[in-house]
Amino acid sequence: MRVLAVALQRKETSRQLPGMDLCIVRALYRARETASDHKISGAINTIVSRFMREGLPITRYFLAVGIKFAARSRSLPGMKRYLKLYQDLGLPMARNLFRAIIAKCSVGSNGYGEIRNGRWSRRDLLQVLLGFEDTPREDQHHLGLFLDRTEWTQLYGWLVVLSRCKAPDEIWKEWILWQDSPIRLKSGKPDSLLTDTKLRGDYSFIEMMADTGDTRRAWEMLRDSGIPFKQCRTRTRRALLRDLQHATMWDDQIPIDLLEQYDVELKKIETALGMEWISLHDDQGYHRPTDSLQQCLESLSSPVFKLEPDYGYPYDASPEEIKKQQEAMMLHAEDAGLCIPKTRRKSTISEHDPTT
Repeated sequence: MRVLAVALQRKETSRQLPGMDLCIVRALYRARETASDHKISGAINTIVSRFMREGLPITRYFLAVGIKFAARSRSLPGMKRYLKLYQDLGLPMARNLFRAIIAKCSVGSNGYGEIRNGRWSRRDLLQVLLGFEDTPREDQHHLGLFLDRTEWTQLYGWLVVLSRCKAPDEIWKEWILWQDSPIRLKSGKPDSLLTDTKLRGDYSFIEMMADTGDTRRAWEMLRDSGIPFKQCRTRTRRALLRDLQHATMWDDQIPIDLLEQYDVELKKIETALGMEWISLHDDQGYHRPTDSLQQCLESLSSPVFKLEPDYGYPYDASPEEIKKQQEAMMLHAEDAGLCIPKTRRKSTISEHDPTT
């Protein structure tokens, strides 16, 4: 920042800075080793503001890194600013960048992004996705306006983030649009969920709707798609069986899954209590403490204890409250091993291209 500040003091050197945008972006990524994403986001905002004041062009590299760090730092004003810049400058948003923005919101199931930056506020993230509360409808510039529904990777990422925000109504709207989508009407192998675009897409909608907790609509999607219940992934089948009263079909897999689900739920309780079942014969057995009994009891006493992880789901709280929750979680991380990721990803510095 000091080098940039000195360079901006003279017109001759200022004009050279836009051509050095990629070098500046790489330096910002290297700074993650010693600075928080929030501070780096602030530095990017300062650079963009100075460029605009000096009449220097804002390149796509600055916009890309700015919006990604705004997503990383859970900044609603930052996201609003850069989405507005994309709209005003008329720059297209590459599909890789669209997916990267969603990924930087930490909606994955492993919880790695939450270690460094915590979680989004659900209210704030929904504004980023669907529309800002303080902006008139005709002036909106939310992320949904940049969605290309004819490109499957973008649409899938969009469904994931909507499911994490528990927005079943929005996913249902996308489901209705999906019925007449050109990519859904493409032919493929009708017997494979992995190779046929229609079946793969239908299944993704079912899975994401189940993740929102709206199992009634998920069962309806399953019926309309024609996908057999037994072909769904185990996680999706268990989610659907939470509300069996909404079932729209029945097959021989459902009774089997109900028994397995009973075992899974019982295993969660046993693990939380530090107990294990010792089977004898004729369905007889007994419980005995495990070696991790003391650690499990410590976890139960933690204020952030959860029976199972819920990574990727934004909190229904203000950013200030979320920050306090994150601090409490990290404070009790050693005692709450069941809900804190145990490993870390490789440093972001090793990414191939920080601007995509």
